[in-house]
Amino acid sequence: MYNVGDIVWVAQFNPRKGVNVPCPVCYTKKVVTLILGNDDRVELPCSFCKSGYEAPSGYVTDYQADNAPMHIIIDGMETNKTKSGTKIKYWVGADNCHTIHHEENIFDTKEAAFEAGKIMMEEWQTEQQARADWIKHDKNKSYAWNAGYHMRLVKKYEKDILYHKDMAKLCKDKKKGGE
Repeated sequence: MYNVGDIVWVAQFNPRKGVNVPCPVCYTKKVVTLILGNDDRVELPCSFCKSGYEAPSGYVTDYQADNAPMHIIIDGMETNKTKSGTKIKYWVGADNCHTIHHEENIFDTKEAAFEAGKIMMEEWQTEQQARADWIKHDKNKSYAWNAGYHMRLVKKYEKDILYHKDMAKLCKDKKKGGE
């Protein structure tokens, strides 16, 4: 049991932590060069790393699993006694904005919290694998269903390719016409 004012480490695992990585289209240059069929070059702002009305940043968000223990000072606690035993909630932050419901995730050292986070990650990976295995063996989504689904997407994207080729040709033709 810990007390108010104790400095502890909390094990945590985030399967989808956002991390900024260089844009795979402009490679942090924020612009791309379009080479037209007549070898003219046009520099355009990269729309892949652009966010809404913001200018391109050169970076995009990628999601990665993260096991980073959190260093905290316990600001408050609440004890509830029930038939099944004593449950303790620890509060963190001036406004008690963060509650730690599981006392088993609190540790004295960063290393111990990191190891507990690794166990959480392994459990999550096992759960994800079980989910993937279940989907593979789901009778409602047989190989025939999957084949039909993917063939339907192929047709859709082939139409999209034709449309975008026509749009690119129009741009090229306008460039040649001097408009």
